[in-house]
Amino acid sequence: MSFLPITANDLPNGPSSASSGSQSPALPAIWAGIVPGIVLVAMITSVAYSARNLSGLTLFSPMILAVVAGMVYSNVLGMPAHAKAGIAFSQRRLLRFAIVLLGFQLTLGQVAGIGLGGVGIVAATLGATFFFTVTFGRLIGVDAKLAQLIAAGTSICGASAIVATNIVT
Repeated sequence: MSFLPITANDLPNGPSSASSGSQSPALPAIWAGIVPGIVLVAMITSVAYSARNLSGLTLFSPMILAVVAGMVYSNVLGMPAHAKAGIAFSQRRLLRFAIVLLGFQLTLGQVAGIGLGGVGIVAATLGATFFFTVTFGRLIGVDAKLAQLIAAGTSICGASAIVATNIVT
């Protein structure tokens, strides 16, 4: 899985991440830089999973609730400086991995059940929706990146696609 390894973009910058005379930081320094953010993300995710059992929130997926909880946390309490590297790692690597796992909810039996024609219809609908949304966005003057985010969310799977696409673009 090529999207899981830690890259230089995922690592914190600063004296704690540099080892003496070496180009690559020591593994403990890497993890020391990202663990606080991963722990914060895990705590917010736990809150989201618990909140989905509350009356009125059962209609929302835990991913949507986690995004909202993260936004509320960041806007009310602010983002701790020591957690930024781990949050960035979670956005770049863990979120992508979670979206892949979300896709595994669709079983091969379900795909076989709709048949090759059904798969073709789904693919054509997805492509047409994406193309139409980007084209319409261009016609009404929406920024190209924003139009692509809206198209991804509309045609693929909503908020998780928007967050993942926003990170990439």
